[in-house]
Amino acid sequence: MIEQLKELYPEHIVYHPSHVSSPETYAWFYTQRYEVIGLPHEQLSPRERALLGTFLQRVPLPDLYYEDREKQWAAYLNGDANLPTDKNKPYRFYHFFLSHTPDDQETFTATLRNADPFQRGNIIWLTEREGVIITEGSEPNQHADPSLFSFLQALQGDFMLDIHMYRAKQHLNLAVAKVHFQREQTRFQHFKTLFPSRLLFTPSEEMLIDLFVNREWQSPISNENDEELLKTVFVYLQSQLNLSKAAKRLHIHRNTLQYRLDKFQERNGPLLNDFSTIVPVYIAIWLTGEYAPFMHIDEDQP
Repeated sequence: MIEQLKELYPEHIVYHPSHVSSPETYAWFYTQRYEVIGLPHEQLSPRERALLGTFLQRVPLPDLYYEDREKQWAAYLNGDANLPTDKNKPYRFYHFFLSHTPDDQETFTATLRNADPFQRGNIIWLTEREGVIITEGSEPNQHADPSLFSFLQALQGDFMLDIHMYRAKQHLNLAVAKVHFQREQTRFQHFKTLFPSRLLFTPSEEMLIDLFVNREWQSPISNENDEELLKTVFVYLQSQLNLSKAAKRLHIHRNTLQYRLDKFQERNGPLLNDFSTIVPVYIAIWLTGEYAPFMHIDEDQP
């Protein structure tokens, strides 16, 4: 394919944006090897441009300024390339969508890349208005959401645009990064549709949006088959998270109750530590049909 293009445009094909003074006047494409080539817009008819787009992937202008690791991520997410991986290295996707294309995309990209919330993250543009920031490594800041929210507010003012961002949860296995990325992209679309005025979506909302959109009401406990544990958790939640009340109703010692709750979370994750996960767990156990719904702890007492 490339050899044919060389024959058709022998004097016009270029292989890097630094080779021309005005990269924005060129149409840029990825080859099958994920190398970049460019052709002047003035040399391409609309039909030729459309034909090239059928065989080659268009390169959004910001992609031309990718750093080495960003090129690896882009090739992995957009094609069939393998990603050099450290299976034990944590990573996180920050999905973003802009109300319109920034006037200066290069400066906008550099601002994101160097911002404190993203720790020199990798910026991958999916279109001229949407993309993903990928951070790799440990995250020392345990209160990231407030600082990220403030940064996004300032960014909107500086570049005069509106932003949606989804800070997804952190993952550990890079080998399945594309699966997580695609699932989160779908979730992000649902977030934007349901909450069009929201600036930031967080990991604490993931289970709720999945339950709402997919109607997978029992997914939080899909791997749990210990009926005693399920009953214990359900009574604990009905007791307004009061250990003494729950233990009394179950006729067990508080320490026994705590042991069962810890066991449940060891097997299913920290589902009882946050309201956004407690609600789906309660609904899921209720939908098993084994327990009376929404009964107050004192209703069955003499």
